[in-house]
Amino acid sequence: GLGEVQADFVGATFRAGRSTLGLNLSYAGVTGLELRTRPGAAEGTFDQRDAAVGATLARPVGGDVSVGVGLRYLYEQLYDATAGGFAFDLGASWRKPAGRVALGAAIRNLGRMGALDIDRSPLPTVAALGAAYGLPVAALGDEVRLAADIEQGLVAATTAGRFGLEVGLRGRLALRTGYQLGLPGRGFSAGLGATVGRLAVGYAFQPHDLGATHGLSVGLAY
Repeated sequence: GLGEVQADFVGATFRAGRSTLGLNLSYAGVTGLELRTRPGAAEGTFDQRDAAVGATLARPVGGDVSVGVGLRYLYEQLYDATAGGFAFDLGASWRKPAGRVALGAAIRNLGRMGALDIDRSPLPTVAALGAAYGLPVAALGDEVRLAADIEQGLVAATTAGRFGLEVGLRGRLALRTGYQLGLPGRGFSAGLGATVGRLAVGYAFQPHDLGATHGLSVGLAY
């Protein structure tokens, strides 16, 4: 049977001259999965866990272009088997200082995992292209922002697309919606965000085949 699913992420960014350094820690796990070695009643339960700790570095390289690199240590546990590995990401972005359009490209999850018990799982390496456009709306005192990206798997031949819309209000409230294509069990999503001083809070809702996912985020500018 299905167990309890949990996903957590915490990160921070720091300015270092013209560069930006980021640190992050993520965790995803399912607890209480039913254990069976033969047909019939469950013989117990087991857990599945994934965790990653990483660092990123981004820096402008002239004009309106910035480049970045990220490195992560990965940990995986399934029942009593564990594995570790490393992954890194490469990316670049273009945006005029006061422009409405932003473009980006990245290759993510380059690297290798160790064997989990016997088998070694390949990392889901992907190449992605994205664009965003912000349209100022005087009546809102803010912008309407559109974003889209396309992602191509380099190990598995999969293609996915994402589209998003955010409507800002006076720089304090944001209403969000989006849609995902090519990702089994996923489609529509919605959310909202609020900013009070240096504190930003967000909520996201995404229905899928196995129920619904609720996400809560908290950010602090310093």
